[in-house]
Amino acid sequence: MDTRALSAATGFYSNAADLCAYFSAHIVGNGKLLDDASKKEMQRTQWPVTNSTFNQEYGLGLQVDLVGSRRVIGHAGGFPGMATRTLCDPSAKIVVSALTNCIDADPTAVCRAIFSFIDYFENKEQVWAQPSASAKADHNCFEGRSLRASIYNKEVVVTTQRNPQAKDQDCKKNAPAS
Repeated sequence: MDTRALSAATGFYSNAADLCAYFSAHIVGNGKLLDDASKKEMQRTQWPVTNSTFNQEYGLGLQVDLVGSRRVIGHAGGFPGMATRTLCDPSAKIVVSALTNCIDADPTAVCRAIFSFIDYFENKEQVWAQPSASAKADHNCFEGRSLRASIYNKEVVVTTQRNPQAKDQDCKKNAPAS
């Protein structure tokens, strides 16, 4: 694809898993990518963005945002018809990446919503069971489906619009036993 004037900003492509791995490498103390002093300097606020609605700041090559009470680092990208956003909470060791392929998508809102779901459940007094080591769910069974999650009456509700080519039996046979 000829990117013309956007060539300087569109020299690579990626996927959500690789972006999460890359931002995980920015977590101080994991020994990956850079030394800890460099990571801290990259994540330190170098200058504020005065016209931001989200108290956004810039580090070195990273955007710094507040999502609820979390101080997150991240970056966004885009090209006509595509938009991405990855946010990392280094202190909680959580990375969220949203990749979209429609012109009016808002991947920042998607990442913020996912963090709000995480915050909601972290603040619950329930103890969540860890999945067993033998539970190997096939997450590819959701390919070709649109999922929408929202909080209703203090419960997370996930709805899906079924793609006729998606095979329900594939999801059921690979689902962990409850």
